[in-house]
Amino acid sequence: MKHLFLALLGLLPLHAHDTWVQLNTANTPARQSVYADLMLGNHGNLHRDFQLASKIPLENTTLTLLAPGRPATDLKPLLVDRGSSPKEGFWTARVTPAAEGLHCVAHTYDAVVTYAPKRSIKCAKAYFTAGNAADNAPGSFATPIGQVLEIIPLNDPTRLAIGDKFRVKVLLKGQPLKDAVISCIPQGKKLAEDFDPEHDARTDAEGYADLSLPEANHYLVVVHHKAPDEKAEAYTDGTEYAATLTLIVRDY
Repeated sequence: MKHLFLALLGLLPLHAHDTWVQLNTANTPARQSVYADLMLGNHGNLHRDFQLASKIPLENTTLTLLAPGRPATDLKPLLVDRGSSPKEGFWTARVTPAAEGLHCVAHTYDAVVTYAPKRSIKCAKAYFTAGNAADNAPGSFATPIGQVLEIIPLNDPTRLAIGDKFRVKVLLKGQPLKDAVISCIPQGKKLAEDFDPEHDARTDAEGYADLSLPEANHYLVVVHHKAPDEKAEAYTDGTEYAATLTLIVRDY
């Protein structure tokens, strides 16, 4: 019984946890490597923190580089395990951009979880600019990449500074998701319980929300959606969606 309990504990990190892609920089010289960390966690603070919790299994997982003028690149073969055990640490891919301009590292996870008859769909992305290109055109970052639940940045996500207002649009299956709580969390910040007006916002009827960037830091932008009626024989408890976008905000 003890071994069974420990085995079940090993499955718990996927319960209501989110994934995110965390980059070491938002701007890099041409052909200079960027490190993309694939994280799993933020179970504390009502899913509004950077706390790690186990590693996402690579089965049912995608990690892709979207580069200007080039076909999508599968990054899963490049992933390196940064943990000392199967349930610790995170995954890292070293990405060397072959073109200048805006790049997106995108991740998805879609599986029926083992602890309940429930489907979990997780989407994550992060952006960086390679080379000395001028400011990125809105069409390069404000165009959806096709994730089922997606946070669309309406400001250049690689050129953000302290005090900026960051405007986003949330789409569910390509349509605006209204009245959804979206959080913009600085790393290391503990948010108020339930709804923190400094770091949480609610999308309007068209899926738009304005988020504050009060300090220079890494930020985790996250939104959730529950769909109990989206069920099948294998997941009679319905479907849960989560989407994240990470930012690096400079101090000038």
